[in-house]
Amino acid sequence: MSMSACANLCQRRDRVLTKMCDGTGVVFQPDMMCEANLDNCSEGKLRQFEAYVQCIEAMKVCSLDAINACASKYPGGRNLQCAVRG
Repeated sequence: MSMSACANLCQRRDRVLTKMCDGTGVVFQPDMMCEANLDNCSEGKLRQFEAYVQCIEAMKVCSLDAINACASKYPGGRNLQCAVRG
């Protein structure tokens, strides 16, 4: 997955959570380090993040329960950070 694809996933996640959660009790702050945190991820981990993003995009309402359900379904996708491979 290219960095532009990673950036797109970060933007998609941030956009849906910012827009959908605005005015709810769920506070979401876009992760300015999202792309950098994905720099060294394997394809498998990036697929988990993509599946997590698709799951939150499919949410009907913003709630912690809905976000946590996506995180449970795709545990490798939420808050993904990959260390430099040695």
